[in-house]
Amino acid sequence: MEYRLKEFSIGIYKLGKVLFRAIEPNETNHNFQEISKSQTYGTEGSFTHNYPLLFKNAGFELWHLSHKSFDDLSKQTFVGAKN
Repeated sequence: MEYRLKEFSIGIYKLGKVLFRAIEPNETNHNFQEISKSQTYGTEGSFTHNYPLLFKNAGFELWHLSHKSFDDLSKQTFVGAKN
């Protein structure tokens, strides 16, 4: 899965001028600086991806990164990237 996301983000970068946003739920204690790999999250087994790192590695510049906590267990991560 992570390999496909890496290839996807590189392909998007190569399209030319792009503005990209990603919104994703994460565990409250998820630390993108310590965890670089994708991992499962939640009872439904969805994935949490390190979009900030994926975008940076593809050549994008992050223009936005924020988190909004909803409870003690989860937060939403908002990522914006451009090239």
